[in-house]
Amino acid sequence: DIYATMCRCRSDAPSAGPSAASVRVEKHAPGASSRVGFDDEDAPSVSPSVISTPDESMTGARRSLEDKDDGKPIVHLHQRFANEDISPHPHAVNVRDTSNATDFFIYPEFHKKRITLLFDPETAPSFPGVSISFKFQPDDGIGNTNVLLSSPGFFEVREGGADGGLVSSFFNEGDVLSVLHNALSVPKQYSGNHYAALLSKDRHVTYLNGLPVEANVTYCSLPRSRMQKLTIGPYPGKIWDVKIYDRRMTDSEIHEESRWFTDDVYKPDLAPDPDLPNGLAGVYRSEWWPLDEDYEEGEERIPLSTYQYYLYAQERAEKYYIFKAYMLPLGREGEFLGHEPRPLLLTQGIRKGFVRSFTFKKPQTYQNSDYWLHENFHSYQGVLKNFLGHGQPKWFLEATASWGPDLLFPGSYDTLMAYYTLAPHMPLWINQNGPVDDLAGHQYKGGHQYGAGAFLYHLTSQVSSPDLIGRAFNSRLSAQEAMFDILGTDPLQNRPLFATSLADFGARAMTWDYGPIVGPRLKKAEEGGLQRLQNALGLSVEELDVRFPATYGPGGTGDVWTDVPSTHSPGAYGYNAYRCDNVVKGMYVFEFRGDSPALAEFSRYEIRAVVHDPVTNTRTYFDGVGGIGDGMEVRIDGIVTGAGDVLYIIVAATPDNV
Repeated sequence: DIYATMCRCRSDAPSAGPSAASVRVEKHAPGASSRVGFDDEDAPSVSPSVISTPDESMTGARRSLEDKDDGKPIVHLHQRFANEDISPHPHAVNVRDTSNATDFFIYPEFHKKRITLLFDPETAPSFPGVSISFKFQPDDGIGNTNVLLSSPGFFEVREGGADGGLVSSFFNEGDVLSVLHNALSVPKQYSGNHYAALLSKDRHVTYLNGLPVEANVTYCSLPRSRMQKLTIGPYPGKIWDVKIYDRRMTDSEIHEESRWFTDDVYKPDLAPDPDLPNGLAGVYRSEWWPLDEDYEEGEERIPLSTYQYYLYAQERAEKYYIFKAYMLPLGREGEFLGHEPRPLLLTQGIRKGFVRSFTFKKPQTYQNSDYWLHENFHSYQGVLKNFLGHGQPKWFLEATASWGPDLLFPGSYDTLMAYYTLAPHMPLWINQNGPVDDLAGHQYKGGHQYGAGAFLYHLTSQVSSPDLIGRAFNSRLSAQEAMFDILGTDPLQNRPLFATSLADFGARAMTWDYGPIVGPRLKKAEEGGLQRLQNALGLSVEELDVRFPATYGPGGTGDVWTDVPSTHSPGAYGYNAYRCDNVVKGMYVFEFRGDSPALAEFSRYEIRAVVHDPVTNTRTYFDGVGGIGDGMEVRIDGIVTGAGDVLYIIVAATPDNV
């Protein structure tokens, strides 16, 4: 028998050896274990607490998740799409987050977040007959002692340090009831894990990924401690689906909660395809692949670590595409995300084409992820369309799929961008399969809308935010009408913000003025695209790069009006750029008239001027004054230049009717 100091509690240790698990009974000061993050006393004052009360708009999501839980937990913090308690009688949730403006965390991530929940002292759960269940995924491996969950004077769950596993301490009236170290499973870093604790009147059991460690317990006195406060985090990793019961969970409930996260990847009872019985699960995604014997003869086996990394990469994409780009049905998040990780079937093509491409030794970067993430974003488009019952046109599907990789790796545009930026006069929403030869002036079709993701980057990074894309996919309007509606009116020019933004983008794209990291990558992508077109079509640079219908010397056009070449007249939401090289020090004026017979009959044009100093790499921007309609002129006066500067003029066709 092992006795705790100053306490007459008795604990009979299980017979398993030290390599499996151990049970220690000792006097323990609650809260003494090491933590990450902050304590109440030193929490930064710049990060106020936020009280999350039950939101009636989430009733449908809450009900759909409640139906999953026959045992009716008294607390259920699912943490998959909100910081809230979705139990039948929800508690207010206090969220303290010290993330700065550049951090992007989602609900299960607790790196710089702590959640606290207060119980009514009269109805708070107490010994005996309490169960605790949650899922988690650490950022690091064995060696840490970070606290995951705790309740002062009641329990604490922390990492097991060098011995691995999790250590659970339970208290009553300040005395230690039991300390259970469950190291039967090693918490997985790149997929999910499950923990549960069952606290009855004479026995405490903890489960780690379905494997139990238990101890018999005798209370020193009548059980008086109540779980008055529940605290989650800060913790370097993810925690979700936290449930507290005021009863003992059944064996079937433990199995139901842990079966996705057992150490054995062979899970035929969960597999969506009997030919793909091996699986791993995270917060939002699960992946499934075949048995080793199902590989073709001579085919290289993919190691488990590569499947682990691929799930990690999928979860990372999910984080950005779902919670930053809003590629989910707004207002129906719970119904869309469901109770269980959405399956990804790693069929032969996916395993060969994608999974093998990324490993821990060759992780995702902006250099090698464009193609993978482009196709990955298409899957989000398809799932959302199937759920909503409506989608968006082809040009928007391809443009957003080329835009998507930038969310994860800024500046990661591929060389298809040049199809748009080298011929920007073509209509923005051109059909990939439509005849564009007459508009483009060269012998190729399609490809334009891939590069239009560069304009979407401008809209989501300079004008709005990435959720613009998901909101447009949620809309029943066409993509362009939806973005008009979402962005609204430019308060300075009383024109649609979508329209004025196109001219602003054209001006910035002349010198790729998007900062020291993204700008050079965009320029490099465009140069690579030019080379790609040359290799494919055998055309000269002059034939392919038609963004400048004309280039002038320091004197510009003088007093001569010059028509736009008919082959490069800008279509709807297309633009032309004109360049004056090596200008003199002085002041220039640009005038534009919309009655040229070479121009399409649009009611509106936006013009911009950019002066670029190639020595200092600085830019000065000038907006047009006036509006185009029925032959009206628009002009820019007072364009100040220095000797040797380059002057760019942008004319964007922006009709009000889209």
